[in-house]
This record gives sequence, structure tokens and C-alpha cells, in this order.
Amino acid sequence: MKRIIVTISLIVLSANFIFSQSQDKGTRLGLEFSPLITWFSPNEKHLENDGVKISYDFGLNAEFYFSDNYAFVTGVLFSNHVGSIKYLEKFDSLETKAANYSIPESESVKYSNKYVRIPVGLKLCTNQIGYNTFYARLGFNTMVNYQSKATADSKLFEKENSYKAMNILNLNYFIGGGVEMSLGSKSAVTLGATYSSGFINTFSSTNHFATNSQVALNIGLIF
Repeated sequence: MKRIIVTISLIVLSANFIFSQSQDKGTRLGLEFSPLITWFSPNEKHLENDGVKISYDFGLNAEFYFSDNYAFVTGVLFSNHVGSIKYLEKFDSLETKAANYSIPESESVKYSNKYVRIPVGLKLCTNQIGYNTFYARLGFNTMVNYQSKATADSKLFEKENSYKAMNILNLNYFIGGGVEMSLGSKSAVTLGATYSSGFINTFSSTNHFATNSQVALNIGLIF
């Protein structure tokens, strides 16, 4: 918990500093839609990832340039993370709004989590080459869970409200890159890819540790 608090504090301080330096250097806003490949990365011997899922996120990005080739990036996006976990041993207590379920051995459960995602990071750009500019982005995501549904393969339960079983706060890092194709002035179409992975538990139970992982195809419009 101390490390999480320190990390968040450093992000906030860095964001405040960069934002204060960027106000006279140019600001760009953009819309982004990203098809996702999502999965869980369990860290318990009795849990196993049970395949990848297709999902999406979308929202608004903001870029605050503090030099010609460097920007502070943030935004507000809505992210849908879907993944399945296979229980290699019986799990006694999955808490949902309706009941506490006992998950039998070899059962798989699909979890669909919805988050408000706030990225904080840096964008590094090349000089424009023809109509194109290449970029890299890296940083951290703060994600707030606002909805969770769980479905067991055996239909023991289906689309149960599993919000209580999840941590409300999720933190992960992201790294990616792509290309901006200029439309003139500051406007551009963007195409890129991003990998992100969590470093705190998605679930609220201490013996049910798994993090979120995903690969995104980023499609955007900067204006």
C-alpha cells in the first residue's frame, strides 16, 4: 500500500510540473477508439488464465507539449476488460451481489470489468517525415472499476454482479507507439499499438491474485 501511495504521489507531482511547463507550448485533443485483446495474468498456483478475449475502449486524450517533440499525455477513457480464469482447486467464496458462490475445481469463470481509465505519461515524437510523424507513448493508467459481471462456464451463475469481488482501483503501466498522418495544421489521424499490464490485484480477495493485461490497436483523430 505504501508503494502504491508513493507511486500515485510521484505521478501527480510530475503531471503538475509538466502541465505548468506546457501551457505555452501547444495543446492537442483527440478521440481514440481501441479494439483490445485482453486476458488475466494470475499469480496463484490454483488459478490459471483461460484464454484471451476481444473487447474495446474509447475516450478523449489530451497532449500538452513542452517541446517540439515531447508531450505530457493524459485523458479520460472508458475501458472494458474481459478475461476468463480457470480454478484448478475449489474456491470457497466468490462474493457477488446475489450470493457467495463456491467455485468447483476445473470451473472457468469469465469476468467482464468496466473501468474509467486516466492515463498519465509521456509522448515522444519524431520530426515530421513527409506527412507522417512517428511516436512512442509510455506511462501509467489509473483505472476505477464501476461495473463487473461474472459468468461461470457451467452456468452456475450468469452475468452476476461481481463488483464486490473486485478492487475498485487498478493501476497498470503502458508502452506503445504508432504513426500520425497529418491532415493539416494540428489535425491528424493516428494508428498505433499499446501493451499494458497491471501491477496490483484486480480482485479484492487476498488469495485470488490476478492482474489485467491487454494489447490495444489504437485508432484516433487529433484535432
